[in-house]
Amino acid sequence: MICRVFVCLLVYRLIGAKAQQCVPDPIFNIYLEDTTLSWQNISNCEGISYVTIIHSRNAGEIEYVYQGEDTTIDVSFLPYCRSYIFTVCAYSSVENLAGPFTQIGAYVPLPEGSSIGITNISGSQIGNNILIEWQVLREYLHCLDHYRILLWDEDSSEPKEITTRMNGYYITNAPFCMTYRVDMSVVYGGTENPVSTFNYTVPSATNNLSLLSVTQSATTINITWGLEIYSVNRCTVTSLTIVGTVINLTIPIQDSPERPPISVNLSGLKANSMYYFNVTVENEAGTSRPFQLAVQTLPIGYELDFDIGDSFDGYQYVQVSYSNG
Repeated sequence: MICRVFVCLLVYRLIGAKAQQCVPDPIFNIYLEDTTLSWQNISNCEGISYVTIIHSRNAGEIEYVYQGEDTTIDVSFLPYCRSYIFTVCAYSSVENLAGPFTQIGAYVPLPEGSSIGITNISGSQIGNNILIEWQVLREYLHCLDHYRILLWDEDSSEPKEITTRMNGYYITNAPFCMTYRVDMSVVYGGTENPVSTFNYTVPSATNNLSLLSVTQSATTINITWGLEIYSVNRCTVTSLTIVGTVINLTIPIQDSPERPPISVNLSGLKANSMYYFNVTVENEAGTSRPFQLAVQTLPIGYELDFDIGDSFDGYQYVQVSYSNG
């Protein structure tokens, strides 16, 4: 609420005033008790009201201007645990004159029995990290020594304890599909306020395959694959599929944290022939991008010496040299 013209330059309006004009008396005995600002009544002039201006002591900005006839103001709307400068003057609407201003500095305490809760907790994925954010109500923003955070993941028997004054915390290198539990509370004046609990599961992502080894004979190809490790992606893997030249094979996988290599033996193939494969792995996020592989079987009666070569046309080629056995 904005005060009118008298926004308190708050000076005596005695200069140029006629002798018969009534100037409101100065205000004494301003005090703040809990969240009630009070002062003495001024009655030496008619039409008396009071103008109150509230500055934040640290920022020095006007936060509130009020005019009314009461000699008290409930200032519980102000953020607690903060110092303010309260300026009050009496104003006569009959004389259109303001009396001298009076100022006090006072601290608005946290009301007894108050409970500072945490609200609007959220989690978001930023690259390989998770940002957990939260808020407290505006009136309690300054009533904070620190936040106490207890962080569990699915593998934790004991939580990690964090203290911070920020209203956010990064969980770094968070595995896909990991679930976290976060307990957080406000500590003020040595007292811990009620705990808020938040659970967050990192969004799922498909698993990336890596080629570990290839061995072949005239009629067989054996391929060994590695899955993305559990500490990077713990989304449950269910199957591996190979589709290619005369091959359409799906292998169920019983997933575990160890994620041992997966070996696939393809038999009944033609000798000295090139085979092309698209290999994918399925997990709860869906099907991975195909790993494209080209492998040539050996001529009958030859021994193998192979090398995993460069990719060509999107396929990873296995380069084969062989000698007559």
